[in-house]
Amino acid sequence: MSNHIRFTLTWRILHILLFVSLIVLGLTGFALKYSDTSVGSYLIQLEGGIETRGLLHRISAIILMGAVCWHILYILFSKEGHRDFMKLLPARKDIHDFAQSIKNVFSKEEVAVHYDKYSYWQKVQFWVVALGTITMIATGLILWFETASMTILPKFVMDIVFVLHSDEALLIMLIIFIWHLYIVHLRPGSFPMDRVWLSGTMTVDELKKKHYSYYQELINNHELDDEK
Repeated sequence: MSNHIRFTLTWRILHILLFVSLIVLGLTGFALKYSDTSVGSYLIQLEGGIETRGLLHRISAIILMGAVCWHILYILFSKEGHRDFMKLLPARKDIHDFAQSIKNVFSKEEVAVHYDKYSYWQKVQFWVVALGTITMIATGLILWFETASMTILPKFVMDIVFVLHSDEALLIMLIIFIWHLYIVHLRPGSFPMDRVWLSGTMTVDELKKKHYSYYQELINNHELDDEK
């Protein structure tokens, strides 16, 4: 059974850098935000104390910013990266796919939804995390250089920045641990883990089943052998 390369090595490395840095940022940030609670105090001790917690937070922030810069450069200057990014942009087909998915929930006869390389819900996950990450980086830099920022920004803006930074982090953590974890790894057919994020490959049969429109596109462009 032949395999199809779904994610390049670069995408897989970026994915690992992203989720590891976000998890560490979430845990160290949560510890600071709720430092007056028993859970927060325990996390601070687990992270090596308040100073080490801050160091871990800043190192993870640098890794995250580096991954984002690498991501942007890969999209701009790599043929594979640019092509993949174009597949992540919202399309009219996504509206049709979403509508059909809703119809299937209430219909006795389910109609197969033929997804492109990325389904509408995968695109939503990508853009929510992407926009949330940009917000976290921007607000995080303002808070990191708080003294300099306060000479430019009024206090009420700094207060808004703090709320955005902490609450956006909580939202992203919820998306990672609840939505993304379930829909990618824990749902029927993928449990206990979809290994594509490690191997970068999926079988042609799996591609045909989960992303039929993209499968047909590859066949029509002679980029994939149609194995029966």
